[in-house]
Amino acid sequence: METINNLSFESLPEAIGLKLQQLIKELPIENIFFYPATATTPPHLIITAIDGVNMDVIESRKWLRLALKDRQVLLHVLGSRQMRFAYKNGNPFIPSYCTKSGLLYQNPDFTTQLPTTWKSFKRRFKKYDHEYFHQHDILMTLANKFYDLEARTSVFLTYISIFEHHLTYLENLYIGHRFFNTPTQRIKYLVQYLPSIEALFVKQNGETFYLIAQLEKAKEAAKEADEIYINWELYTAINEVEGQLYAMVSDRFGELKKRIKANKSTDETGDTTPIINTVDQQLLQVISQINKIKQTEEIFCFHKTQTASKTYYYLLLIGKGLGTEILNSMQQAVMAMFNDAYNVILIGHSRIWIQERNFIHQDFFKNIMIPENRVYTYQEQNFTMHWEHPYKANYGDLDYMYKATNGMICNYFVLREGAEKENGEGVYELFSNAILRFFRTYVFAKLSYQPHYLSAYNLWMLCLYAQPKLGKITYLFEKLSGGAFFKEVDYNSRFHHGLNRVTEEKGVLMDEILKALGEELEVVLEG
Repeated sequence: METINNLSFESLPEAIGLKLQQLIKELPIENIFFYPATATTPPHLIITAIDGVNMDVIESRKWLRLALKDRQVLLHVLGSRQMRFAYKNGNPFIPSYCTKSGLLYQNPDFTTQLPTTWKSFKRRFKKYDHEYFHQHDILMTLANKFYDLEARTSVFLTYISIFEHHLTYLENLYIGHRFFNTPTQRIKYLVQYLPSIEALFVKQNGETFYLIAQLEKAKEAAKEADEIYINWELYTAINEVEGQLYAMVSDRFGELKKRIKANKSTDETGDTTPIINTVDQQLLQVISQINKIKQTEEIFCFHKTQTASKTYYYLLLIGKGLGTEILNSMQQAVMAMFNDAYNVILIGHSRIWIQERNFIHQDFFKNIMIPENRVYTYQEQNFTMHWEHPYKANYGDLDYMYKATNGMICNYFVLREGAEKENGEGVYELFSNAILRFFRTYVFAKLSYQPHYLSAYNLWMLCLYAQPKLGKITYLFEKLSGGAFFKEVDYNSRFHHGLNRVTEEKGVLMDEILKALGEELEVVLEG
């Protein structure tokens, strides 16, 4: 049987991952699905037990429940047959929360995945949806007839059935399956998945809900054939709560319908390899830190690389007001959070900026802005882009960018050859600006993306993303300035009023760097 292995450390809080790893060794588990928290919803963990008898055993595992409670993760436990029966009957919770995109673990003996696209589920959904509203209409018609007949006991008894009808669907839609406890117990259990339901009822003695207790007195009234037990003055309140429960079910149908429509057809492919959720715990913290500084609409992680001491996330941020200063603040905050163990390479643009520049950048952004790379969406909204088709790239700026870069490099060498030995003024400035021009031109030539005026370090990291082999030049940067190369480039590319002195050794290294970079740029443009 497959285990979660490293997934416990990458996609889940470590404590939960270890508990799940222990669980699949103890009990026959078919699937585990996980959906990280969003701006509006807590994380969800769905466990499918091969043997339905083990559902209660899993839910009773105190060590698992405590680990999930600490992380505010909502647990859903389903039996394998129960899940398939619910899917067949049209419960939209199954194709919403048992999708291939959320698959965390899959038992190798059970590799068949249920199709979860709207096209494949539409007929079942409509049947299930119709059954709820049709049954509700029947019960309400019956209650209204009893009301007209002034059969108060029958009215209250019918409202008990109506409330239970709502609770059954709320349980199925929010938890995945129904329960057979008392209405009070069912409401209490629903609260953790649907907190707003608690506000509909007044607690009585901490154990029951007043309105439910009053409704249930109708059973005693029917037994005794005496309506003295009926508090008829509560009829209006009961009717109002019924309307609110009805609205909750209706809204949930709409939410799940939208969620299913967002499922991609890849969930229906024959590939049964478990999909590992790429939004690891560290990245979730990174995203949270970024959004604290400036709220984004979407975030795409389009590359991840690791060295012996550091992990780098390449992120595209979509939103307004994402200038270089904001991006630098985000980067510094992330590095401080993880003590430099993690870093982010950020590019940020508004959606309209990308849209209006499709004629230049479409190849770059279209390859990045795909569902597989999306790691954050504000309030689970559906954003879109209008890609051009057919598309013909326009790189008119590349020629002048190359000429400007080459001209700066040429002027640097003119100054180096003609300047007095003790006069280093302008050398660092020309060198630094030539470096920055090379970085931007190289990124544009390789990636079809003309970046903003980012820091030297971020531009260089984009160069390495475009062509990892460029890393062979890094040793020259270190020989020239140690670990301060990029900071010096940023500093010397801005106005400052001080004396500069260029030693012969440094001058030779600077010459070598610009010659090497110039050759690399020639290769790219000729290709």
